Amino acid sequence: MNPMTNMSAFLVGAITMASFIIGLFFIKFYRRTRDRLLLLFGNSFLLLGVERLLLMGVPQENEARSFIYVIRLIAFSMIIVGIILKNRESKQF
Repeated sequence: MNPMTNMSAFLVGAITMASFIIGLFFIKFYRRTRDRLLLLFGNSFLLLGVERLLLMGVPQENEARSFIYVIRLIAFSMIIVGIILKNRESKQF
């Protein structure tokens, strides 16, 4: 392994860990407030952490790697849905 590969693995690990921690924070705040937006944000960050773990384990030449990006699409879709639902709630009041 060359130093850049080691650095890349370190950074991917840091991003993965940060995604899991952020997801857990959002879920913690969801338990306090019962706000659906926080739950969707928390779950989407946990999904992004899982996606990073899977990307780290699959070689770049593998064709199955492109299917892992569907997880990222689902995570970002959850964020968009959460924002739309939150905006609809605020318009009702």
